[in-house]
Amino acid sequence: MSNPQSITPDAFEILVGRELRRIGIEPVQLRRVNVMHSYDHGGYGFDLQGRLEAYGRRWSVLIECHNRPLAVESSDVSALRTRADNARAASAVLFTTSGIDAGALAAARADAIPLLRVVDAQTALMATGVIQAGQLPAWLPEYTIELVTSEGSRLLEASDPELLLRELRPQQ
Repeated sequence: MSNPQSITPDAFEILVGRELRRIGIEPVQLRRVNVMHSYDHGGYGFDLQGRLEAYGRRWSVLIECHNRPLAVESSDVSALRTRADNARAASAVLFTTSGIDAGALAAARADAIPLLRVVDAQTALMATGVIQAGQLPAWLPEYTIELVTSEGSRLLEASDPELLLRELRPQQ
């Protein structure tokens, strides 16, 4: 079993692009901004800014990637929303290797910010029945992504951008 908190910043950036493409959302010209910063309790974080494309439509995005031992809190979501607004990004997305507390879930829903957690792919895919114990398939990546909402968590499925896109839309 792999530990998502051991992921390097470069591998994290590659993972974000790969997982977005896998579900059918094309990242366009994503680049690091707010170059890496460290947290008081360890770990790192950085932002990716660019555009996303799905269904022939493009829009600006600010994606936060953070890897730290402490859970995401509502203040993290609010800070991301502020940075996205300052960057004039239409959408914001937060990828994390840590847990997510209830306050962050509520803030993310209110601000239309999807919360995506990096998880060990083998464990996650075995739990959903996609793979069985034993010899691992050659295509199995080390990590995958799950969407975390107040209703629970769910792995993102290939060629299904709607699960993520619904979270990017303001709640009515």
